[in-house]
Amino acid sequence: MFWKELQVCSVSLYLSDYDSVNDIPICTAAIAVELDSGETIILEFGQDLWFGDRQNHSLINPNQCRSYGISLCDDPTDPNRDVGMELPDNYFLPFKLRRTTCYFQSRSPDVEERESCRTFRVSDANHWDSTDEIFISAVRRGQNPVCLPVCVSDVSELCLHEFDLLQGSPTHVISQIRTSESHHGVDASLLSLKWGIGLEKAKNTIKITTQHNIRSAILPLTRRYRTDLLSQGLRRLNTRFYTDTMFSKICTSLRGNTCAQIFTDGNGAVFVYPMKSKSEAGQQLINLIRQIGIPYEIHRDGAPEMGGNSDFSKIWREYRIRSMFTEPHSPWQNKCENTIGVLRKKVHARRARRRIPKCVWDFHIIWEAQIYTRTVHKGHSTQLEVITGDIIDISEWTEFEIYDLVVFWDNRDC
Repeated sequence: MFWKELQVCSVSLYLSDYDSVNDIPICTAAIAVELDSGETIILEFGQDLWFGDRQNHSLINPNQCRSYGISLCDDPTDPNRDVGMELPDNYFLPFKLRRTTCYFQSRSPDVEERESCRTFRVSDANHWDSTDEIFISAVRRGQNPVCLPVCVSDVSELCLHEFDLLQGSPTHVISQIRTSESHHGVDASLLSLKWGIGLEKAKNTIKITTQHNIRSAILPLTRRYRTDLLSQGLRRLNTRFYTDTMFSKICTSLRGNTCAQIFTDGNGAVFVYPMKSKSEAGQQLINLIRQIGIPYEIHRDGAPEMGGNSDFSKIWREYRIRSMFTEPHSPWQNKCENTIGVLRKKVHARRARRRIPKCVWDFHIIWEAQIYTRTVHKGHSTQLEVITGDIIDISEWTEFEIYDLVVFWDNRDC
């Protein structure tokens, strides 16, 4: 057995009656496994617990392998997969079953085998955290991964884990099986096989992409599918938006609006949606999504119309938008507060200069926001281009100013 000690830790048993075992080395270990084809391969396990001769067999944590992108099946009742471990380049290591124990034969490799045999790393040598966000996204959310002790020693068997299938009863009859999952999860090894790319590329691809548009249903279908995100062709933005409700200090507009929902990225992009009531905030979020795109995250305050079971909350959950909110009595944490102040100053100054009636303030503030968003404030691009990636055309905004004098022919024969 080849191993390299990295650090030590204390190991607690599942029963509190027993004392913890201290100074257990954390190591990287290697074992040799002979496949049915006669080829000998080397498996390297990182972040293992080294118990030496204290136990007569070794244990590995299946979830630790899965978090590293190695797909394995230790469930003999799974009709869709063979019991074993899937390795890169179409290598497959089958597992054996002995009563309730799933295992495979292994031994300590010699120096020549370490240098010449094909080696597969099956767990991370530097990091293992069962609560890691990347690992949680690879398994069903809401469940705590089962973390078993992991070690490799000079023994003939490497046992995965023991699970009680019968629980003391000699026979069980399974009459019906139901599942709420109609699709397998997306993991790096499966993506690597399907796309024909390397394991590292598959891991990086999963990290920076989403997999929200897989749809499933249990037959028979009783109603048609609702329109999903993919069929709408909506753009997903890698942007955090801040939002707040701005109330008119002037009057009710000609269209009956008394307030407006403001969305901004805090760097120069502002989008304004006038409302008759603050309860319409959810519909304005829909308008933002359809016109600009789906934000990565929404930062808001604790207003009831944007929290709890409001329409606003239902929408950001439906479109899988992360939601954050400011701390109580800390309005400065919401960059939308400063943006509202900037818009108010611009509206006030232009209204005085152009003699714009107060009752059209909702038209006016939309125009100010559109101009502000299409202006280069820093760098070499407008913030709208930074967010959407589109080249912005400003022809529509160069002909006239807000509340400008327009002369037109009402009769083409004149």
